[in-house]
Amino acid sequence: MRLPGAEGVLEGILDRIRAATGGRVLVVDDDEVVRGFVGDALRAEGYAVAAAPDAGAALDLLWAAWEDQPDVILLDLLLPAVDGRGFTDLYRELPVRRAPIVLLSAQDELERIAAETGAVAGLRKPFELHELLATVARYARPDASRPRPEG
Repeated sequence: MRLPGAEGVLEGILDRIRAATGGRVLVVDDDEVVRGFVGDALRAEGYAVAAAPDAGAALDLLWAAWEDQPDVILLDLLLPAVDGRGFTDLYRELPVRRAPIVLLSAQDELERIAAETGAVAGLRKPFELHELLATVARYARPDASRPRPEG
């Protein structure tokens, strides 16, 4: 599923992820403003952030970085082509360490959707910055004492 010419871009992203001192976060959202806001806020807190505008690009990143998987994935439910639910199904098929998924959505019944998709939490859009940071801190910091979700 790798995109032609993406190797250089992927290597740059992987280098930033490896160099970060905090946890690693993958932001999957088709809204460039949301990706930018979330990415900037998390980088300011010391997280390494990779971002993808859709499920295909996110899966490419996860496959390319199979040794450096994110500590948490922030996932919009309404994505073009393959939506957030489809992403979670495809993600479970990848032979990588599973990261907890936090849904980002304005959808009703977000808690039910999170349970159905295997996500650990949901943040209702629009969310407050402190809510985002608290949720990411709960799941993104690598901690051997905290059990990881099973795939």
